[in-house]
Amino acid sequence: MAVEGPSDRAVLVTLCRRLGHAAKAGFADGKDDLFAKFHKILRVLEVDFDPTHFLVVPDLHPEMDCAREAERWRNAIGQRFPRARLCLSIWELEAWLLADPRAVAAAFRLREFHHANPDQVGAQKPSEILEDAYRR
Repeated sequence: MAVEGPSDRAVLVTLCRRLGHAAKAGFADGKDDLFAKFHKILRVLEVDFDPTHFLVVPDLHPEMDCAREAERWRNAIGQRFPRARLCLSIWELEAWLLADPRAVAAAFRLREFHHANPDQVGAQKPSEILEDAYRR
């Protein structure tokens, strides 16, 4: 997998392993950097690990024209690394973590943690919510 950053890598590799799939991921320095070099990240993984599947996983923020952005990524993947598939994380990948409030509470040693809708857009970003919980 080629992902935006180290937290994305940690989450996705952990999810894959828990589902019984061996996974490796390389990360970029944000969305723009990922767009510029996902194919290089995947080529390194291809040589080093000989994977059977390739994913490019960017976040897709709500202020974007989602259809146009998805098409832009698909076109770039088709040109630079056609064997890869696109997996868009709508809003931010961190929203996936917020879906399990017990795990967030346990990870940050909080008595409790609650977030009504991790996919809600227009409010505080999921990554900011996790950062606030971490600081408590």
